[in-house]
Amino acid sequence: MADQPQGEQRGQWGSKFGFILAAAGSAVGLGNIWKFPYITGENGGGLFVLIYLFFIAIVGVPIMMAEIAIGRSAQKQPVVAFEKLQGKKTAWTAVGWIGMLAGFVILSYYIVVAGWAMDFTLKSVTNFTSPIHDSAETSGREYRATTTQDEMIGLLAGIEAEREWRDPLALAHRQVRPSIWEDYDLYQAGLTAAGAINIAKHDAFIQAWSGQGELYQTITGAVLPGSPSEEQLALLALTDSRIRDKSDLSERLKHAEDHFLEFEEIKRDQLINAFNKYSTMSPVDIRDAAEDTTRRNLIFDSVQNAFVEVASDGWTATFWAAIFMLITVLIVSIGVGSGIEKTCRILMPTLFGLILVMVLFGASRSGFGEALSFVFKPDPSKLQPSGILEALGHAFFTLSLGMGAMITYGSYQKSKDGLGSQSLIIAGLDTGIALLACMMMFPIIFSYGQEPSAGPGLVFMSMPLAFAEIGAGGILLSILFFGLVVFAALTSAISLLEVVASYFIDKYDWSRRKAAWVFGGVIFLFALPSAFAMDPDFIMVGWEASFGMNFFDTMDYLASNWLLPLGGLFIAIYAGWVMPQRLINAEVEGLDGTLAKLWLLALKTIVPASVMVVLADKAGIIDVNDLLFAWF
Repeated sequence: MADQPQGEQRGQWGSKFGFILAAAGSAVGLGNIWKFPYITGENGGGLFVLIYLFFIAIVGVPIMMAEIAIGRSAQKQPVVAFEKLQGKKTAWTAVGWIGMLAGFVILSYYIVVAGWAMDFTLKSVTNFTSPIHDSAETSGREYRATTTQDEMIGLLAGIEAEREWRDPLALAHRQVRPSIWEDYDLYQAGLTAAGAINIAKHDAFIQAWSGQGELYQTITGAVLPGSPSEEQLALLALTDSRIRDKSDLSERLKHAEDHFLEFEEIKRDQLINAFNKYSTMSPVDIRDAAEDTTRRNLIFDSVQNAFVEVASDGWTATFWAAIFMLITVLIVSIGVGSGIEKTCRILMPTLFGLILVMVLFGASRSGFGEALSFVFKPDPSKLQPSGILEALGHAFFTLSLGMGAMITYGSYQKSKDGLGSQSLIIAGLDTGIALLACMMMFPIIFSYGQEPSAGPGLVFMSMPLAFAEIGAGGILLSILFFGLVVFAALTSAISLLEVVASYFIDKYDWSRRKAAWVFGGVIFLFALPSAFAMDPDFIMVGWEASFGMNFFDTMDYLASNWLLPLGGLFIAIYAGWVMPQRLINAEVEGLDGTLAKLWLLALKTIVPASVMVVLADKAGIIDVNDLLFAWF
């Protein structure tokens, strides 16, 4: 429907398949292509993935079914839906407002990230990594020709040792309660502020390398430090109230310090192993490895600078965000069937096809087996308790739950059957694409010497480096990769704008075109602080100092950690305990009786309990890392 003047019939999906594609498009977005791979990398892979799948099944699918059921029953968007279902004004409309606010906030920074992807797509078309690679290759050859073999061994051994000690060091670190390490970090910060060194760490370091000072110098190029001066031994005046008044502070610090020697021995052993490995290699192999490492480090630095340039240039970020928002507004303004559904019928198969092409390419790389093991082989030693909550939180983000999107999309279908099957298909498509995204990226990451735990920079820094190293074909893969990131972002952005615009369409009979353009413009204006958040000339200079994070990260934290879980919690409570039984019965008609009972049981007990644990941890009421310390 091109426009919706007052009194015009409300938009509807053209078919169930169209609804499933649109809803899957809402769920499939940056959460799958950008966020899921990097948080999987940060949380050690396999076990995190398994826990994530578990939460999708017991929390994600039940809430999705509830949202679709509410939308189908009310035939209205979230805020208006609760009034209609209750037959009167009700406090439950606050749940709809939470969803609208979440959609508004998420879209404001979502278009910024999508803009970065558009920028990198154009950069890929211009083959921006080619001159970077050529320059790095020249520098690598110069390094090979001008550097001694001992220096090369030191470089290679240091890099490999740091990679190899990461897991055993993390495992040893987890022998001490997280709350003790938090106290120790505050203590260390106080030492640093006082200009003092940490004597316990110094002594452990010296003891670990006792009698091997010459070997240490050979490996690192540094002289083993001597005894600290009197000035460095100055006593610390503790001023941080968070630890100053703890009666058992000395015992807690001592408990942490007792492990320092173990930490240093782990580092020492890995350094010596790496040194011995490279010392037995032929001179040619050493120079080849050192040249490759130098080239990749230089490429990574250049690609990182390219990303920092666009992320820290508020005007460039704004330009791309504006183009992306314009495309989103145009699609939403056309209508439900003619705009959103038709667009998703094109974008979703295209997105799936592009991912499959990238996965097939990854399968031909040497790192595919390592990637397969990393993603699907559980390793408890690599997961912290906090990773469990991150898996649950991401289940909300990736399925578009708690933001009213599924209520809104559900309201555009008349059919009352297929609630369970539709939800399972949507969740299955979303989860499948998230896993494929991992198998698209990690084989390339492992094959070209990158770290899976690179964090948010995995997409915008590690992947371009790998494309640069691929050589012939790298430019095409880069275009395909960043193009599919843009497509994924677009299918989700459409649903986020629809949630906000549909309120004014349903409540105030605004035309669809007016609602899309007005609130597309309002959200774009609200996105400006996120676009400029990393710009050194950002006028809101006090924001980061006040909140401990920039504006962009603050909005992400607010939406992901509070608005989405709160929305999901109240939707589960409403559908499980408050929604009229006759409406529930109508929605579950055709659903197996046992499955219907299990769904309601999950909404009444499992889902609220799980979400309240997340919220309690975020509020500081409990510390999951500390509570589950004995299990991990």
